[in-house]
Amino acid sequence: MAMSITSKRSRVLRRLLIPGMLGFIFGACIGAFGAGWIMVQKTVGELQEPRVTSTVDSNQLSPTQSPDDYYGVINEIQRFIYQDFSTAISGLKEAMETVSNSLDQALAHSYLVFAYEIRGDHELAVAHYQQVQNLVQPSIDESSDPWDVSRAFEYVVRSAVTVGDLDTAQQEYEAMKARIESLIGEINEAPTLARVYRNLIEAASEVMEYEETEKYFTEMETQLSPMLDNLTTAEEIGLAYYQLVQAANIVGDSNRSEIYNQALIDRLKPLRKGISDEKMLMKVNRYLGDAEFALGNYDFAAVYYHDLVQLEHSTYNVYLLASTYSLGGNYGCAFTWYQNVALVAENDTTSVYTDLYKEGAEAGLESIREFADTVGGFPDCNVR
Repeated sequence: MAMSITSKRSRVLRRLLIPGMLGFIFGACIGAFGAGWIMVQKTVGELQEPRVTSTVDSNQLSPTQSPDDYYGVINEIQRFIYQDFSTAISGLKEAMETVSNSLDQALAHSYLVFAYEIRGDHELAVAHYQQVQNLVQPSIDESSDPWDVSRAFEYVVRSAVTVGDLDTAQQEYEAMKARIESLIGEINEAPTLARVYRNLIEAASEVMEYEETEKYFTEMETQLSPMLDNLTTAEEIGLAYYQLVQAANIVGDSNRSEIYNQALIDRLKPLRKGISDEKMLMKVNRYLGDAEFALGNYDFAAVYYHDLVQLEHSTYNVYLLASTYSLGGNYGCAFTWYQNVALVAENDTTSVYTDLYKEGAEAGLESIREFADTVGGFPDCNVR
């Protein structure tokens, strides 16, 4: 039994830690790319961008207030939680104060469970696990909204596994299956259906029901297939395909993940220029940037992340842009944007890990300087 508990808990922790560990090493990864230092010169076609300026206006930062921003904070914390537990914990507690929805609060508590558990504070982890249980119970008992029901169950299953309460995790997963299967036929919207299935797949993975993850992923694809072609808005398309990508990643199917990332790009790219709402444009740029990044197309990912930076000058976005340029071998632009990290961080009220990004940027700058000395320099940043 002890081996089972260790295996299950460590697997959940690894899935949360790996994105963060990869994110943090962006700034110091330049030496690994050797001869790839020459600037990428691919034609971007319709995605023509203005010349990159050397600085950004750090006074244009906006506070974290809207639900979209709340989820952005949670995603940022998930990505880098392993590097700085204390900042993650304080960031989660602050984020909870901006929302009143019990399930949104439960989401933050579920990551506090994780942060305290891997820091070794088991009692505090259990205390937040109990908070998760209390916050999700009304939705489990009373809600008829499939999305709310699915995420309520997923939060408690994940938290139960994290603290080692495997019996409860299995019981809640079995209850989740029965409840979702009774609601799934009522869902007519592709994004909602995708999110519900993704949560079910994630819960199955957390309790190590691997055959069921594949079963539900196949069902997800079958149910969504006739619905995807009828999607017309960028928000619907982005959300549906994003959930398919995430589901493929959970089951470990890199081929299907690649297929859905490419499909997301093919569907969203033609809609991008017609979007006037800044919030929606930010989402689309992040969807497209993340998809290109996952496919290894760092030059194209940088185009979207650059546009994202123009809309939201957060330290996180600037660091992401600099790191993407670095991974693509565009060290001139990487150097320029790493320099901007400290400038933006001075007045940033949106990013959680500003100190972490500054450290990563300094490491990136130092690596670029050292590499430039060995190859005789590289072109200045001049992206059009």
